[in-house]
Amino acid sequence: MSILMSCGPSRTEGPSDDPNAPCNPGTVEDCYNGQDGTSGVGPCRSGSRTCTDQALWTACEGEVVPAAENCNDGVDNNCNGAADENVDADGDGITTCDGDCCDSTE
Repeated sequence: MSILMSCGPSRTEGPSDDPNAPCNPGTVEDCYNGQDGTSGVGPCRSGSRTCTDQALWTACEGEVVPAAENCNDGVDNNCNGAADENVDADGDGITTCDGDCCDSTE
């Protein structure tokens, strides 16, 4: 699989507000493929992509997007503003940290 993508498939947080705009070779800009509102929360952060000589964007490199919550690491893995939350969304008495996959906060 090529690391190149045609301009536009990923959302950007940088100078190009129009993701379908052609890119200028050598341009580097921020990119983020996580859910809206999660960049800058917990470990989640944007990465960068570069426009190649063929006017194609490289893959977004260095970004950290939301992941499943690891209940015992003290990190907000899913980037929702709370670390190691112990949710029982379905009220069955078994929480996310106890292994209830039905209580996902993602």
